Amino acid sequence: AATDDPTVASNSTPLLVDEESVTGPSETANVPLWKRFFADDCFGVTTGLGIVSVTGSLLGVVLPKDSSLSGIYAYASNMLGYIAFAAWSLSFYPQVAENYQRRSTAGLSTDFCVLNVIGFACYAFFNVGSWYIDQDAVQSKEIAFAVLAFVLSAITVGQIVYYEGWSAFAESRGRGAWAWFLYYRFQILLLAVILLATVVPLGMRTLFLTTWLPDYLKALSMVKVGITLSKYTPQVVSNVRRRSTQGFSIWQILLDFTVGICNNL
Repeated sequence: AATDDPTVASNSTPLLVDEESVTGPSETANVPLWKRFFADDCFGVTTGLGIVSVTGSLLGVVLPKDSSLSGIYAYASNMLGYIAFAAWSLSFYPQVAENYQRRSTAGLSTDFCVLNVIGFACYAFFNVGSWYIDQDAVQSKEIAFAVLAFVLSAITVGQIVYYEGWSAFAESRGRGAWAWFLYYRFQILLLAVILLATVVPLGMRTLFLTTWLPDYLKALSMVKVGITLSKYTPQVVSNVRRRSTQGFSIWQILLDFTVGICNNL
């Protein structure tokens, strides 16, 4: 008997149909293993944070420990410290990778990224300057993280320029002083940083002679604290306005949260 089923021939013998040719290749078939381990789903979050925790713990066991602590406290402190170091160091890579994969930075707040660059520049100068004054005051891993954070934050800003153009830094002019400030906010911020990095140290050196560097580093640390307290606000506002978090990697938050827990413990 004739049939309209395309999978059955005229002699009623079923034809073998390749399911993959009908439904398409499996979504996970072409996904690299490392992306599955650090995906934005339950499996990725669990495995990703687990890998970071195990790696940090192993480093804490193997590498030198704080001589002021003894026994299990020395191991625990070192393990938590290196878990925080691993999480903090990795927290910048997912956003760079996501931008590269999407070939776009849409959804990522430009203000947040620029504040990150300035904040970590201050943090890097603070750590290097503190090490110059007293090599026992700052650990080498803190200097390494600060420099790495500055470089990767700068790369993210570079991706914004490359994928979106300089127009991503401009707001509508509008009218009034607030609109003028929004349009020129980056120029004003850059000028303030230049003044902080040049005029202030020279003035301190003239007034306080050899004591200017510690005070200047303290000022840089206050700038970093202020930026840390406020830098996420533009991204939160952008997410609320768009009713979406697409474009902003959740791994920044997850790894930052891990760092906060480890440091408080």
